[in-house]
Amino acid sequence: MNTSLAELSISADKLVSILGNLLDNAIYETSFYKDKWIKIRIDQEDNWFVFEITNPGTIAPEIRERIFEPGFTTKGQEGTGMGLFIVKNLVREGGGTISFDSRDDDIMTVFTVRLPKTPMEPGN
Repeated sequence: MNTSLAELSISADKLVSILGNLLDNAIYETSFYKDKWIKIRIDQEDNWFVFEITNPGTIAPEIRERIFEPGFTTKGQEGTGMGLFIVKNLVREGGGTISFDSRDDDIMTVFTVRLPKTPMEPGN
């Protein structure tokens, strides 16, 4: 982690929900691979905080447009299909963006959340 989150535009509990859901999905996907790893990057770029979660595995091209839909899951009975829908809404409420890059050639997926920094009040 290369930054302080003091100027984060959302509450800590919302950030926990966002990152928790993304990590839960990464852990689930990693379970299908012998080489188990997850990479987490927290950084800042200009007026944005950047959170990246990378894990092995890819998202099938035919479902990439649907993963943020409410009720859509690839986990069968284990999933509710609400995780990424909730994440997307929390990120939007915070004025941020969420995107993903599923790289078939590298067999990995990267989710990137960008949340704006808020100006610090004088004296804080």
